[in-house]
Amino acid sequence: MSKQRVIVEAVLAGKSQGEVARLYGVSPPRVSQLATAGRAGGETRAEANCSGPRAQT
Repeated sequence: MSKQRVIVEAVLAGKSQGEVARLYGVSPPRVSQLATAGRAGGETRAEANCSGPRAQT
């Protein structure tokens, strides 16, 4: 399970977004973004929003 999915699961389990951000070392806005994506489309949607290196075109 990816870190993003673990974060979404923690929020959905009832932990506050601030608590989850501190626990996993990410920013509160990132937790909010992941939680929103997770609620909207489940695991696939939450993981698709991960920020990483972009491909050069």
